[in-house]
Amino acid sequence: MSRQFRSMMLILFTLGFAFIFSSWHHALSASASPRDNPKFWDMLSSVVVIDPARSYLTQFQSFARPGSFNNLLNILADIPLGPNVLCNQDQTTQAQNEPSIDVNPFNSKHIIATSNDYRLLAAPSPGHDVRTGYYVSFDGGNTWPGNGIIDISGIPNTSAAGDPAIAIHDIHNVYYSYIVFSRSTIAGGVAVSKSTDGGLTWLAPVVVAWNSASEFQDKDYLTVDTTGSIFDGNV
Repeated sequence: MSRQFRSMMLILFTLGFAFIFSSWHHALSASASPRDNPKFWDMLSSVVVIDPARSYLTQFQSFARPGSFNNLLNILADIPLGPNVLCNQDQTTQAQNEPSIDVNPFNSKHIIATSNDYRLLAAPSPGHDVRTGYYVSFDGGNTWPGNGIIDISGIPNTSAAGDPAIAIHDIHNVYYSYIVFSRSTIAGGVAVSKSTDGGLTWLAPVVVAWNSASEFQDKDYLTVDTTGSIFDGNV
């Protein structure tokens, strides 16, 4: 083995040892990441109950672009979080997922949450499949008296619904879009239901786009114009 090769190996070994020691020392001396604290994740996973009488905009304006992760944590620490609140009131213990939520732009105490709702599977039978659920609060998320699933029985040859999206126009008029489908045929499409009592009850759905042999309607979303312009109320 040549002297030049041995010298090169010695240099590489020394550099590698120095790098490993430096990384080990840094890991021991660095403070634990806030993400290792379960309370951090608790802050990001709950129904938030916010006092509508209090303005938070001013205190957050200076943090519009947080310069570090610690600044972001400071912002989150100032956001008032309430306890986790159960929105759905059915007693089946079946699952809900893919939630969508909206807050009335003119009354922040009026909140509607939606989800894929599997409550019908508690009593399996033909036609019992996933549906789209709705959960309504009029007190800022403290209680949820409105609760149910959208009736899709008027849409031919469909038995399932999902991908919920919700848009509140005012205290009365609410729009709910979702897909309806069959497990065995191409029946169904994207449907929209309207409520005129703030989400407690719903009119018969209207299918706005049907499935076809070459196209399956999926992952809908919607919004409603609340600007007060000539387009106000358009969905």
